[in-house]
Amino acid sequence: MRIEQLRSFIAIYETASFTAAAEQLYTSQPAVSRHATQLEEELGGPLFVRTTRHVAPTKAGNVLYEKAHTALALIDEGVAACKALNSHCGRVAVGYEYMYMDQISVPWLQEYKDSISSHTLIDLVEQPLPQLFKGLLEERVDCVFVGLTKEAIIPAYLEKRAITSMEEVIFVGPEHPLAGRPFVTIDDLLDEEFVYPLIKPTSRESVVVRDFEERGKSPRCTTTLHQPSALNVVERGSAIIDLPAKYALESPHLVRVPYQSANQITYFFIWNRANDNESFAQFRTFVEEKIAALQD
Repeated sequence: MRIEQLRSFIAIYETASFTAAAEQLYTSQPAVSRHATQLEEELGGPLFVRTTRHVAPTKAGNVLYEKAHTALALIDEGVAACKALNSHCGRVAVGYEYMYMDQISVPWLQEYKDSISSHTLIDLVEQPLPQLFKGLLEERVDCVFVGLTKEAIIPAYLEKRAITSMEEVIFVGPEHPLAGRPFVTIDDLLDEEFVYPLIKPTSRESVVVRDFEERGKSPRCTTTLHQPSALNVVERGSAIIDLPAKYALESPHLVRVPYQSANQITYFFIWNRANDNESFAQFRTFVEEKIAALQD
């Protein structure tokens, strides 16, 4: 019995879906199914009742979940304790997506850097969300700051703290037809061209993209190699861009138009409890104190 088999079992149990479990663990559905089958063979019976539409635990599955969940938590705590004792590196790897280093986390990071000894290094890692979660699972990243449109996207094996909620805004060129609007909705954007630096956002982190998906549509998008290039396209009026309302972007050549939606973004601080050491423990305490002060 291996830890990855138990993680797959717990993910299946909590999501009631092999596909959702695979997405949560950032692996393939056949791998998750194989882990479950291997466990069932080792334990001598089924852990789930499978139909084409539903996955439900058996009595044995319920018993295993209770024990496995506790066991993995203890293992993760033990790994974290050992790392804390053996840690001498003084490095904290902080992951983020390009859209989510804003007026909140950037000042926090600077304040923390100013308050600690020069022996601790804050290493910023910019990656798309799936790679960040994979980095947390593989212990290459200590924590991430990300904005999400659905909390359920966060894998169950990760710890999280909600920092704040935020809306999105649309940036357009000064001559764009939407520039004079007090606000826009999804109905105003269905025929617009969007531009983004490096990668196109998904419905995981973009309210606009989620609203498009809920209409059964996809925004027309192009990408550029750098943020200045994308903003130049917006300034010329050739396309528009949507960003979190707290994104640190001010330009005399761009017009900020509020976007109204029933959906919103929640900004999270996320980490893997198994990936702990003294340096990260100090940083986490600092961030959690900042979150508590922000929410008071």
